[in-house]
Amino acid sequence: PICWLREMLFQDMMKTMSDSPSLTNIAKKYVWWKSPEETLALSSYFLCHVINLGTWEDAMVVFDHYGRDTDATPL
Repeated sequence: PICWLREMLFQDMMKTMSDSPSLTNIAKKYVWWKSPEETLALSSYFLCHVINLGTWEDAMVVFDHYGRDTDATPL
């Protein structure tokens, strides 16, 4: 029963992320070897790359989308 809810929430999250041209451009810029959809599906992976390689402006766009309290634990 929980699986369908998780899947629905995941699909909704993916649609929201893919609707953001700014996030798509940032994903292309910092993880050019993967498709933006694949990169954005791996939020921790994406966040690590932006934190490590990104400009302050790009990082602020990402954190505005994910929330300033985003857990950067993978680092």
